[in-house]
Amino acid sequence: MARHSAVMLECLDTGDVAKAWAIWATEMPHLVQAKTYAEAEATLHYARTDCRSLKFWKRAYSHAWLTERGLPSGLPEELKPLAQRLYPKITEAVGIATKTRSPLALEIRREMELAVMECYADGKTDPKFIKVRLREVRARVIEGD
Repeated sequence: MARHSAVMLECLDTGDVAKAWAIWATEMPHLVQAKTYAEAEATLHYARTDCRSLKFWKRAYSHAWLTERGLPSGLPEELKPLAQRLYPKITEAVGIATKTRSPLALEIRREMELAVMECYADGKTDPKFIKVRLREVRARVIEGD
């Protein structure tokens, strides 16, 4: 059994999903088995977050991988802030700027903000699409429609 533990630890260390999946199936059939590669990958990352003998940065990476996908992490609560500093969550943003604070500029900005929120609500987050939409909104406000 010690040999299998060493092989599994090597899989956790290297992130070898396929090899770990094969070991689970053949050497640990009593455990719940992953049905898909995606399930095996998520299980491997969870196991990495819970494995104290792994280097912390590897555990932190797996924590980020899991939380990015809305999956639970086995990383202890006291280590999560440090993990989040190592692998910060990437967020999307749209910048809107106006050169003045005139009433028209403020109205343009407000309408652009609403347009961006509509785009994201509709799942249309492609920057090219949003840019075109913002130009349309700006032109409409300037023309007074």
